[in-house]
Amino acid sequence: RTIHTRPPCLQQTEPKPRLMIFLNSHKLQIYGVALWWWSLSLLSIPGFVVNAAKPVGIHLDIEVHSLTDWNNHHQDWGNEWLDLMVKLDVASGTVPLTVDVAMQYSTVVMVERNGVTKSLADWALELGIRHVVLMAYRDYGTVEDCPQTHHEDCGATDSIEFHSQDLMNLARPNTTIKIGVETNPTALPDKVNFGVEGEWYMEHVLETVTEHFLPTPQFEGLVVHDFEHATDTSFTNTSLRDTASSRSCRSVWMWDDCYVLGDVSKPSCPATKTPESLVTIAQQYSIDNIIVNARWFFVLETYRDDLKRFVDVLGKNGISVELLLADYSWSREINHATAVDHVEKAVAFINDMTGSVTEAFHCVPIRSDNPVTTNMPSSTPSSITSNIPSLTPSAAPSVEPSSKPSLVPSSS
Repeated sequence: RTIHTRPPCLQQTEPKPRLMIFLNSHKLQIYGVALWWWSLSLLSIPGFVVNAAKPVGIHLDIEVHSLTDWNNHHQDWGNEWLDLMVKLDVASGTVPLTVDVAMQYSTVVMVERNGVTKSLADWALELGIRHVVLMAYRDYGTVEDCPQTHHEDCGATDSIEFHSQDLMNLARPNTTIKIGVETNPTALPDKVNFGVEGEWYMEHVLETVTEHFLPTPQFEGLVVHDFEHATDTSFTNTSLRDTASSRSCRSVWMWDDCYVLGDVSKPSCPATKTPESLVTIAQQYSIDNIIVNARWFFVLETYRDDLKRFVDVLGKNGISVELLLADYSWSREINHATAVDHVEKAVAFINDMTGSVTEAFHCVPIRSDNPVTTNMPSSTPSSITSNIPSLTPSAAPSVEPSSKPSLVPSSS
């Protein structure tokens, strides 16, 4: 008779007892259920983020000129500030480090170092600082804008474009420069801020300044101080909301941690302030980068998961995050170790995240290869000039004097 045998792959040399088969089968099921439950539990932990979008850099607001008695110590303290910049540049490693600089750092504040005298900004760039934001706190791009201001007192050598050009002249080939402006109406004198003139006028100035510096390769964009005042109803113009996607992308400094923590982690915060609500506002105001005050998140590590979730929610909606570390006293050598410690903790936080920022189309990127924002559309933006708001009397908001209290700015 013919004997049929199984192929070798199906032959079973020694059958396993039925009890062993039963136990192994159920063991796999138990392992599978356990793995599923573990994964689900991680996702249910408040603030836990898997493969979260990581912050795109660290942002320093350490204004040495704001120290008491700066005018009598600018030589020594300027050098201490430069020493700190070198230390923090080393501590940041491969994480991009951006430094806020005042207008006077480019030409007025001169510092002698190793027998050579140069401006504070020139020294900072020579010592390796690559990314800077100029706090060009004036409310007119050029003197041609002056009739639209409330004060109508503009100097040809005191405009946004003039001060920005001073810094551009010092830029190295690998330098990136963003131009910062102020919207807080209590920052006086009035020429320091756009608070009285309003959003419509500010957008006009920002677009003309952007158009002017586009041919300069070191120019990387705009930063607005700050989120609270730039989105306040007393400053904004509702007619601009529908055209946000046609205006230049910009960063904003944000000091309000309620959008990070929410009312669960911080009961005093309004329930309306969440990362998701911030995304909606940011997209309405052409914001593609939030410079969030993060210093206390590295002092009170309880809220690190809240910060991770904040970064992830924004990143999934095309908005990048920089971690803002601000403390003027860090300028002094006695406090350098504290500053280094904060930067090292911020670096560790960033390196613990592995995701990236998604593409965003809610504003026009100034540079398609911008190193601060990521994954922006690669196509060349259309001419920005066509998107400049008209300054006809019927369109511009009325200008009324500010009744808010005085605050003399350190950078004026």
